[in-house]
Amino acid sequence: LALTSIKTEKESETNELNQMLSKKEEEILTSSQTIKSLQEQSAELSDEKIQFSVELVGKSRNIQSLQQENGNLSNDFVLFKDESIKAIEVLKEEKKNFVKECEERISALENDYETKLDILENSRGQMMKILMSEEEELKK
Repeated sequence: LALTSIKTEKESETNELNQMLSKKEEEILTSSQTIKSLQEQSAELSDEKIQFSVELVGKSRNIQSLQQENGNLSNDFVLFKDESIKAIEVLKEEKKNFVKECEERISALENDYETKLDILENSRGQMMKILMSEEEELKK
C-alpha cells in the first residue's frame, strides 16, 4: 500500500512536470511563430523602403527612420532568438535531470520492493516449514 501510494505520488509529480514541460514547449512554439511574424514584418519594411527610395528620393529622412526601425527590429530579433535558444537549453537540461532523478527513484523503489518481496518469501517458507512440522507432530 505504501509503495502504491509512493508510486501514485511520483506519477502525479511526473505528470505535473510533463504538463509544465508541455506548457514551456507551447511557449517556445508561440515564440517561434512571433519570430516568424517579425521576420515577415522586417521583410515587408524592407520592401517598403525600396519603394519609397525609388518613388520619393526627396524623402530620405523617412527612409532613414525606417532603416533605424528595421535595425532595431533585427537587434530585438537576435536578442529574442538568443534568449529562446538559452531557454530551450535550460529546459533540455532540466528535462535530462528530471529523467535521471525519476530513473534513480524508480530503481530505488524497485530495490526496496525486491527486498520486501524476498523477506515475504522467506517468511512464507518458514511458515510452511512450521506448519509441516506441526502437522507431523499431530499425526504422531
